[in-house]
Order: sequence, then structure tokens, then C-alpha cells
Amino acid sequence: MSSCLRGLQPTTCPRSNRRHRLLRLYASAELPTSPALQARKAAEAITAAASAGIYRQRVQLELPLIGATDLDDWPGGVRQQLSALRPLLRQLNAQLCGNGSALLERPLDEADGVWLLDGEKARFASFPTADTLDAVRECEAAVSSLRLPLVLINGSWNAADDFGFWPFRNEQLIQWAASFQDVCSYSQTRIRGQTLIVWHAYPGPYAVWARDIDGTVGRLELLTTFPDRPTYAALESTVTELGSRSIANADIASRLRAELIFNRDSATPPPPKQ
Repeated sequence: MSSCLRGLQPTTCPRSNRRHRLLRLYASAELPTSPALQARKAAEAITAAASAGIYRQRVQLELPLIGATDLDDWPGGVRQQLSALRPLLRQLNAQLCGNGSALLERPLDEADGVWLLDGEKARFASFPTADTLDAVRECEAAVSSLRLPLVLINGSWNAADDFGFWPFRNEQLIQWAASFQDVCSYSQTRIRGQTLIVWHAYPGPYAVWARDIDGTVGRLELLTTFPDRPTYAALESTVTELGSRSIANADIASRLRAELIFNRDSATPPPPKQ
């Protein structure tokens, strides 16, 4: 367990089972720092959710950068992202199955990187869009009869308007998409120059981590957890509570300097993680 989490462990607890629940909670909040660890934690979350009867699942993975340039992290677009996602899914599938079983792949929309990938323990849909969800839904019956989860990976719709304009929207499809539950997600945002990472792995909370805290480049610290996905306002409040520890609360000149350094460093892709 990381040093960030070690201080959060309960020191005394009247009941050992409560202590074990708390330790599992803190362990689930620990941020994966490599693709392999992310795949393992995602597999654990998918398995735990399926055991709880959740078969419609949503997963948002952080993709390792490949071929990034000074101007664009993904110059090859979604096809390049698919090239980064496939190895992650293979690792995830190996964790689920405990063996080297292959994923059977077939395209639904190659231009948008939407593929169905069938494994022994789950069916995945990569980068599903509002336009392709109907085709994904048609494939659900095959896995439902086997009581296997259907996992939407890095979906690319944001709101009901993505499904068309009223009165032409497919309301049933919108309701079906909304029935999927987040079981694992990694998202990153910047608030007034402060980088935050929100990590969730079922059945744990949404854990909010800060990067480069106290002016230390590369340092990660767990700030707080939420039972549900935090709103932007909640994240902004968390940053404000950091006070002088965060660049977000510094004077505007310091924030501008930090932003220039961030933009410079962002132009250089990090070395690949194993």
C-alpha cells in the first residue's frame, strides 16, 4: 500500500470485520500507476460487480500514450487509441480468465474504433458511440443468457443530445445506455492549474488524487473520497481546501508560470510504463 494511504489506515477498531472492510476500502482507492496494474484492478472491479448481479458495466481506462507529438497526444485519432487499448484489454482479459485465452474481435464501426471483443468471462465494446449503441444492444442477449457482463469501454457519448434531437431521439436506447453502471474509471482534470485524478473501482468509492502537490513534481496524494462521482463544484471545493499546498490557490503570476511549465512538459511524452 502506498505511503499516501498508510496514514489513513484505522489504528483501532472494535470489530475486526469492520477493520477489514476499511482496509479494503482504502486499497480500492489506491491509484494504479501502470497499465498492468490498471488492468488488474479493472478485472477485479468487473468480477466484483458481476458477482453482485451487475451485468451492464461501464469502464473508463487511461490509455498509455503512443506516437504523441508536440501538438497532439493522438495524431492518429481513435484508431491510434484503439491500438493503445487493445493490449490493455488483453491484459484485462487474461486477469479475468486466469489464462492466455484470446479475445474474439469483430468490428461494428472501424472508422470510430468500435469493436466487439468476446472473452470467456465478459464481452467488451470499445469506444461505443451513440450511433453504434443500438448494434451493441443487439449483441447483449448472447451474453445475458450466459450471465456474463457486457462492458462498455471508454464510451464516447456525453449527453442525450448525442442520440439525436427530440422528437427523433431513441428514448429506449437512452434509457438502456443509462442503465450501465460505472464499475471502473480513471479520469483526469485540471482546476486552476491543479491536476486532479478521480479513480473508482467497484465496490470502492471515487477517490480524488492530486498530482504535483506541495510543488513536488510527480508527487501523488489522496485527498478525499466520494460515494458517487464528484461534480466539478465538489472537486473545485476540494482544491480550495488545499490552501497554499496547491498551485490553484497561488497568485495569478505563479499560476501562469506553472501553466507554462506544464505545457512545456506535456509536449514531451513520458516513457512507456510496463
